[in-house]
Amino acid sequence: MKGEILIEDLLVNCIIGILSHERATPQKLLLNIVLETDFSEVASSDRVQDTVNYAEVADQISQLALERQFQLVEAMVAAACQQILANHPAVNRVEVTARKPDIMPGFTVVGARLALSRD
Repeated sequence: MKGEILIEDLLVNCIIGILSHERATPQKLLLNIVLETDFSEVASSDRVQDTVNYAEVADQISQLALERQFQLVEAMVAAACQQILANHPAVNRVEVTARKPDIMPGFTVVGARLALSRD
């Protein structure tokens, strides 16, 4: 029973970007994460131990963005996908979208998206 766990609009204020003002002041980074996993066991047990704990994933990815201070959003989403697959064996596929909503006047949002699978 394949399912998806969603983490939507996770807000992290972090250093990310290549411009001097981006390196000097934290900015908003909005993250959307999709975790594909098997719901078979958790559907009957209703126990967090039988699924992927989305609070742990959110904390880990927030910490990654804060600590690494990425220059490129593309590098951030790649590192996030790799970290999730490395730390959460129940995740078969992960998709991470990172958006910088305040960086460019006249644009609603800029960002990057990457999906990785175990296959």
